[in-house]
Amino acid sequence: MLYKATRFYPEAGFLLASKKIECFWKSETGKGGTLSTKLQNLVLITILFLIPIGCQDISSKEVIIKNGLLYKIGESDPFTGIVRGYSREGYRSCKMKYEKKYKNGIRQGNTKFWYPNGKLESVEPYSGGTINGVITRYYKSGKIKSRIHIVDDQRGGSKGEQFWDENESTLGLSAKHFSQ
Repeated sequence: MLYKATRFYPEAGFLLASKKIECFWKSETGKGGTLSTKLQNLVLITILFLIPIGCQDISSKEVIIKNGLLYKIGESDPFTGIVRGYSREGYRSCKMKYEKKYKNGIRQGNTKFWYPNGKLESVEPYSGGTINGVITRYYKSGKIKSRIHIVDDQRGGSKGEQFWDENESTLGLSAKHFSQ
C-alpha cells in the first residue's frame, strides 16, 4: 500500500510518504520492484542527513550585519546558512568567489575562496566567529601553498606554519608563536 506522497525525488528514485517510503527502480530487464525495509530505512536516514534542514543558501547582496550578527534583509532572526558572493578580502589581489557558513548570525565552519579560474584558493576554519584551526591556501594550479595554524584568530598555534613552492618542495616550517 502506498500512502499519499509528501515529496518525490526522481533523481534518487524514491518517494517520501507520510507513513512509509517506497523506493523504485528498473532493472536491466525493465521490471521494477521495491527495496527491503532495512534498505528503505538506510536510504531514508542517509537522505535526512544529506538534506540540511533550515539551512538557506543566499547571495551576499541579500544580507546585512547588525550588532555584529548577520541577518537576511527583512528578517528579525540572525541568519543560518551559506552566503555566496565575490570579495577582495585581506591579502587577495582580485575579487574572488567565496562561500561562508553562518549559524545564528555568526560565521561557523569552513569559509572557502576560489580563484577566477575556478580552482580553490583557500579554506579557513571558523568557530564562533573567529578563525580556529589550520588555514590551507592553494596555488592557482591547485597545489598546496601553505598551512597556517590559527588559535582564536591569532597565528602560531601548536602546529605552526608550513609553506611550499609550486613544485611541492617545502619552503619552510615555523612553530613560532605570534601571541603579541
